Amino acid sequence: MTNSVILAGASVRSLAESAVAWGVSPCCVDMFCDADLQMTLRDHGLVSARRIDDFSSIPGVVEDLSSDIPVVWTGGLENHPQVLRQLAEQRPVYGVSVDLLEQLRSAVQLKSLVHGSGCDVPETVTHAAERQKQLEDGDWLIKPRGGSGGTQIRRFESGSLVGTSEYRQRCVQGLSVSALYHSRNGITQMLGTCIQVTGESELGGTGFQFCGNVGPVQLPIQTLSILRRVWQRIGDAGIHGVFGADFMIDAADVWLIEVNPRITASHELYDMRRNSVSVLQRQLTSYNSGQFCAEFPPQSIRGDRVVARLIVYLKHDRIVTEPDVRRLLRFRRLSGCRRIGHAWLADIPSIGRLSAGTPFCSVYHVLRKHCSEWKTDTECSDEMKLNQILSEYTGIGGINTTATAIRYACLSERPPLNDNMTS
Repeated sequence: MTNSVILAGASVRSLAESAVAWGVSPCCVDMFCDADLQMTLRDHGLVSARRIDDFSSIPGVVEDLSSDIPVVWTGGLENHPQVLRQLAEQRPVYGVSVDLLEQLRSAVQLKSLVHGSGCDVPETVTHAAERQKQLEDGDWLIKPRGGSGGTQIRRFESGSLVGTSEYRQRCVQGLSVSALYHSRNGITQMLGTCIQVTGESELGGTGFQFCGNVGPVQLPIQTLSILRRVWQRIGDAGIHGVFGADFMIDAADVWLIEVNPRITASHELYDMRRNSVSVLQRQLTSYNSGQFCAEFPPQSIRGDRVVARLIVYLKHDRIVTEPDVRRLLRFRRLSGCRRIGHAWLADIPSIGRLSAGTPFCSVYHVLRKHCSEWKTDTECSDEMKLNQILSEYTGIGGINTTATAIRYACLSERPPLNDNMTS
């Protein structure tokens, strides 16, 4: 076996950076082939990422690679079990089995799984005869069966039709939180929790779109004890490796919205902790300790420092040119050289046409608590330059990602009432 791994999903830039930092050679397959992903691979003498238009093409795209090279899959593929089955016929797949995957993606089965843990799953209506009924008691959401990233979720209103590929779920209130877990050798531990940013209009997001994470954050002991029971139940179901779960939390209730049986988008925030074992290391070691060996020391959460990763969406259609890419990469390199305590860009688009409502890039801020207030050490001139660049490219007027990051960092201390926006 080689010290290589295939990374496949909607976007694998962050996992690729983690792989090369650890000395593992990634073969990358995703839908964006962002400019900074290609730059990272080129700088380390690796082959360019392979672009796909849909997940079904992944098995064919990687069939020329040695069957000894394993696959680690990420966002979006949980909704395509047939693709995972095809990959498993080719090579080792480091992720949850398809049978368990389908169980963990079912709201009805999750409700049974967490019963008695102190956590519940919002009431869910899946039967065709019930989906169209007018339910008067409380608000409801219509969700796609194969959704990810909060897309295609809408509120149920009088006269709304629920399609055969959709279901209804009761809308619950609270703080939107994601948790990341690692199950290995029969022991499941929680790596931490993050605040979820969803449908944020100041970032160009609409509806229930996923707009990033802020964390890791500290939660009350009572809440953590409930999350501990939940991850024990999920671990006992047989899941192996790294996985995530999304919750809605308020003063009285904890609601499990969904389980993401894979490495989640928040993994970078955990990787940035000092002396932290990367999430990708954990996944690889869980499935092949002989090839990828690592010790897992206890992980700690600092209450005075968080990282915000915010996804900024385009307000208008845009053509990205070669000079645009060079400019954005140059800004990324300059900010990346001093990124401790500063802001930087990632997921920079490659040359081509982008449609309104699609992601343009990710913005990162390191926040520290000074005298009970969250602040950034970024110079005001650098903040202004960052916001100017983002506004110019995305069409979002008055964008201020620092203020948005700080606002969400404060939510763990003063929980708001949000809808169950994840999907």
